[in-house]
Amino acid sequence: MLSIIIPVYNVENYIEDCFQSLNSQTQQNFEVILVDDGSTDSSGKRCDEFAKTRDNTLVIHTKNRGLLLARRRGINESSGDYLAFLDSDDCISSDFVVEIERVLQNNYPKPDLIAFDLSQGSDISYSSVIRKPGLSQPGFYSGDSYRYVKEVVCKGFFNNLANKVIKRELIDFNDDYLRYAGLMHGEDWLQIIPIVDKATSVFYLDKPLYFYRSNPNSSTYKFRISQLRDLSKVFDRMVDYSKKWGDPYLQCARVGVCRHLFKMISSLARSKDYSAEKKLDIMQEISVLIKRFCGNGYKLSLPKLRIDYLLTVRFASAKKYRLSMAVSKLSAKLYDILCSSK
Repeated sequence: MLSIIIPVYNVENYIEDCFQSLNSQTQQNFEVILVDDGSTDSSGKRCDEFAKTRDNTLVIHTKNRGLLLARRRGINESSGDYLAFLDSDDCISSDFVVEIERVLQNNYPKPDLIAFDLSQGSDISYSSVIRKPGLSQPGFYSGDSYRYVKEVVCKGFFNNLANKVIKRELIDFNDDYLRYAGLMHGEDWLQIIPIVDKATSVFYLDKPLYFYRSNPNSSTYKFRISQLRDLSKVFDRMVDYSKKWGDPYLQCARVGVCRHLFKMISSLARSKDYSAEKKLDIMQEISVLIKRFCGNGYKLSLPKLRIDYLLTVRFASAKKYRLSMAVSKLSAKLYDILCSSK
């Protein structure tokens, strides 16, 4: 059986779309775990009402502890052989369960993980902006080809729980995630790393089965100093595991660190919430993170980065903070122009 785990927090404007996508499944033999993380709107009540209409649906009401711990609570309460993860303001396609079961039935041995595409936009659609899970070709990855999966997770491309279905045996139930309480940025990546370490196979289905709702007001779109502190914890775990896997993976992890810090610099440069002086202080923190997690190794990683990433990180490392932010800001403007011209 498949368990679908859904953390819920103040999404009364979107949660009915989520519920509708569950009710519309052409195959209904799955379990739903709803974790109401202390919602202050009607979301918790709507979860209870939804559960009354369905079998195999469990609602858990908790005090607000954040997305990470809500998700872990759902994982711990689940009973499925495979686990899927759905955010309460997103949706899954009506053939989600059927497609997952087809992959499991048609492959022996069954894959440890199933990855698939997701569609991103403001209106529900499975044909808008398609986001890939980071794998180059559809199909089965195992043995030597599984090394590629480890490479992409190190680089931060395979770091989303939403477009994965995971065998229960891979979940690190005994890990104490309370030590990460409050972590909001990078929580998916944090949890994927030990799963990829334990797994030996992935099946990539190149079909969008998940709709990710774009929300420009989301905290992930705005720079917050807490994001750097969250990412440093994720980087710690990623670097530790990459060292365990070997030097090539460590270099990939350094690429991942640089990529994510570029995004932080770009977000900071465009932010209107911080003074110019405060931004320079934050850039100094970012420079420290580059040195801490990459050392001189970042220079080996730079040739593998896109030119705008390369220059932004190089200038930040050299303490040319204004120049670093200027490059990242220009990159963002060019990206917006390219997107608007499509």
